[in-house]
Amino acid sequence: MRNLRMFVLATVAILVAGCGGGPNPMELAIHRDDAQRAANLLHNGSWSKWNGRVNEAYYKNGSSLVGHAIFHGSCSVLATFLNDYNGDQKIPAQNLWNALFYKAGWKDNKRHEQGITAAERVQCARTIMAYGGVDPDEYTEENLLFAVAHDWRERLGGHQRQAIRDLLHYGADPNHVFDDGYTILHYAASRGWRDLTEELIASGADVNARDSIDGNTPLHMVKTRDRAVKIALIRAGASETVRNKAGALPAETSVVAQRVWDAAQDKADADMAAFRRELEREAQADRDRERLQMERRRESQRELEVLTCGLSGDCDKVIHY
Repeated sequence: MRNLRMFVLATVAILVAGCGGGPNPMELAIHRDDAQRAANLLHNGSWSKWNGRVNEAYYKNGSSLVGHAIFHGSCSVLATFLNDYNGDQKIPAQNLWNALFYKAGWKDNKRHEQGITAAERVQCARTIMAYGGVDPDEYTEENLLFAVAHDWRERLGGHQRQAIRDLLHYGADPNHVFDDGYTILHYAASRGWRDLTEELIASGADVNARDSIDGNTPLHMVKTRDRAVKIALIRAGASETVRNKAGALPAETSVVAQRVWDAAQDKADADMAAFRRELEREAQADRDRERLQMERRRESQRELEVLTCGLSGDCDKVIHY
């Protein structure tokens, strides 16, 4: 009987393996960021038909092998895929955005507690730009330099500057002009982003560029508190004597910019304080409801015990308040 049982179990295991019940070897290579295994599969294994087609849809959701490697932050495998890429299809700029900001995180079939690390994101983005030939400015939904500097999704931690440097190195336009007429340097200066300001200047951004609306230069946009940004612009040749369309000098508009910023911050702080007060009121209301429900349950329990006392004479359990 024991031998028969072992035979049946072995037969089932063979059938399951033969029917593809085992793990997908390419997915395992991606999850473990095993570049050598992925290369062997592409060149010698049953996955050779995907050699040079790593950017084509492979999964039912339309994701490619490249996209899958990005999703898992597997930069070594991603480099392998792109090295074998035949270049007939252009790597979409969406992949670059996904590498930097996509919320993901699986490694070795186990989910990261905090997802892909910031260093992995920057490394994968650099891999795409180095091997895939993607133009950073092709992503039209949002300027990538602006998105990286702002990092509103808090994906990049302290790695923004390296990501900015990589984007500029691989072709991002340091003089990018937005629809409102401001350049990326105007925005960097107005927000006090020293890292982005310095990297844009080093990449050839025009420090005296005027916006098409008010004629402001980036120096006009600097708040008085952002001295490091102001110094960086002046050292790079920004004029302190140029006037905007209203005839104001940078020193004058900086004071106004600081006042506007302070007012906006005060309003934001007030809104946050009001929001927290509202949350506390709601929490207190919940606590009051819970207390009232508890009192009602106690009263119901007491009424039941009093009734039991009257019927059976067992009055020891009656609750006294």
